[in-house]
Amino acid sequence: MVRRRIKDEGLECFQRQEVPYLTPVHVKLHLEWGIEHLFCTPENWATVIFSDTSKFNVFGSDGNRKCWQKRGKGLNPHYTQKKVPPGGDSVMVWGCVIQHGVSKLHRISIRMTSAGYIKVLAEELLGTLHDHHISLHSIYFQHDRDRKQWTKLVEDFLEEHHVGSLPWPASSPNMNIIENLWDQLDCQVHACVPKAITANELWCNLQDEWYGMDQKYIDHLYQSLPTRVQKLLDTKGGNTEF
Repeated sequence: MVRRRIKDEGLECFQRQEVPYLTPVHVKLHLEWGIEHLFCTPENWATVIFSDTSKFNVFGSDGNRKCWQKRGKGLNPHYTQKKVPPGGDSVMVWGCVIQHGVSKLHRISIRMTSAGYIKVLAEELLGTLHDHHISLHSIYFQHDRDRKQWTKLVEDFLEEHHVGSLPWPASSPNMNIIENLWDQLDCQVHACVPKAITANELWCNLQDEWYGMDQKYIDHLYQSLPTRVQKLLDTKGGNTEF
């Protein structure tokens, strides 16, 4: 009876989408940030560099996946999720995206300290800006409020090189377009043939796909930012679908 009612209502079974846990303080800060940036145009957002770290697993992302299949068809490899022992190889990377494309991709091999993060910024961020002939005075740098990223040493480094920082509320990946880029990169590397079976092979595939990222997709992400801010206001500072 319940199943029939669910079917009549047009409801389907979906995996729960993971979203950040937001406290009332988070929601308040998100709403204030959204109001402050409501009237930013795509041209304004084009001056922002979005950055983040991400982990990529050799055998795909963590978590369960669901699919639809006809009963009695047996094990079709296309509809199975390959299970591997825990602790499989993975690669942690840092990268950023600018209006003109992607940055140099940095592989993180050890726990990153403030000094290590400054080295990444000096080599990868400043190097990317130099390669694209972008003036340090014309951009704003976005990075999460991770403890190692907001020390006095990091602030001094950015100030010394005249890099302005975009104020960024905690627990707000919905606003960071590089999260969408990470998802796209994950899909592309796991579609590679042959598939990577070691961390080093995965790192090679990550670099190939990252540097070949479609510029039209990056343009689309930047164009989506005014809509993202409006959605944030619509949810009064809560999670959005982005």
